[in-house]
Amino acid sequence: MRVFLVRHAESKANVIDVMGGVKVGLSENGIKQAEAIAKRFASADVDVILCSKYKRAMQTARIINSVVRKRIIYNNWIGEWRMPSEMMGVKHNIKERIGMWDTIYENADNPKWHYSDAENVSDVMKRAKKLLSHIRSRKEESIVVVTHGAFIGVLLGLCLFGDGAVGSDLRKTARFFRAVNTGITELDIEKDGAIRLLTFNDYAHLR
Repeated sequence: MRVFLVRHAESKANVIDVMGGVKVGLSENGIKQAEAIAKRFASADVDVILCSKYKRAMQTARIINSVVRKRIIYNNWIGEWRMPSEMMGVKHNIKERIGMWDTIYENADNPKWHYSDAENVSDVMKRAKKLLSHIRSRKEESIVVVTHGAFIGVLLGLCLFGDGAVGSDLRKTARFFRAVNTGITELDIEKDGAIRLLTFNDYAHLR
């Protein structure tokens, strides 16, 4: 089975470098990016698209689907790492925002600790595990997953460390695996469940 993890196209929040919520859609440039990645998948044998319920991801998936014309399945498991509501619209580089991430990562191995109403590392890891289990149970041979940057980092950490992964492991991978908008990460999932990373963050279509 081939799984293509796709980070959504550029959002309006990405343009002004702020934290965006569920309802933030694509920018004009993001629509062009989504059209470009759709052309990449035109020659691929895609069987199904799994998609986050965030607006920017759904828009990206629908533009891809205008070319591949397959079923889109929307799922809450695939959504972005939910951040504190008070941080919505806040720029990434301000002191409070940086301090928030430092605090979240300092408590990465404590599944009972939360920063305000945000998900902790354990929460996101549980969703990633559900998604992997769901993908492994599907019969299709080629699956596109339209999701989000931070979630891709956690998901790849889970693929790397397996069921023994702990929060501090995923802290490192979430920071290390940073996908650009519409970057494609390709996984090969073998019949015994083993996962291989084939490509990471391929954005040749944007060049």
